[in-house]
Amino acid sequence: MFFSFGAAYDYLEGVTGSTAKSGMVKQLKGVNVPFIGEEDLTEYSDSETAFLKKNLCADGESFVSFGGAETGSILKQAAVTFSTDKTGSANRLVELSRLHHIKANDHFMFLIEISGISEEKEKTSTLVLRTESSQSLTGLVSGICTEMAADETDLSGLISFSEFSRTPFFNRYMPDIVKKISGNKRTVMFDEYDMSIDELNEESYGEI
Repeated sequence: MFFSFGAAYDYLEGVTGSTAKSGMVKQLKGVNVPFIGEEDLTEYSDSETAFLKKNLCADGESFVSFGGAETGSILKQAAVTFSTDKTGSANRLVELSRLHHIKANDHFMFLIEISGISEEKEKTSTLVLRTESSQSLTGLVSGICTEMAADETDLSGLISFSEFSRTPFFNRYMPDIVKKISGNKRTVMFDEYDMSIDELNEESYGEI
């Protein structure tokens, strides 16, 4: 994962608020991630994630990983110093992500598990979206949004993607959005599985 300054600042601002409540940055050690392998995970909380959960009335936790134990330690340190040195802490996190980006075999993946009621039955699904890098996904989404804005020249204003499904644009554009993400040459995986992340781990073992 590659942090821009804005993303690093937003992350630290969000996780610092969570830290103030819990007293620590939550970390999970040696977690098996489907299709990736064993990773150390650190709590992820930013304003966008909080806004999304609030609008969806959803509970849950978010975690991020882009390195091992050393990375987790620096993430915690950045969160601790953020209240007294916001710019310096964010810049250190940006530099860390750049160094990891150079050293690692880059990948960027979202794993989203959702449990709820569908057609009066309990259902759990997991969406896997993996691209060659975070930049490639950002560029793809930016391009899609630009095309949508160009099509709707008679409208003005802002629409959050967390509210997108409640607008007339959802049925009009969503099939094309899925098609463009799936067909993009930088997209490695874009699949939905009718199982939890733990179950997917068992299925994907040996495919890493």
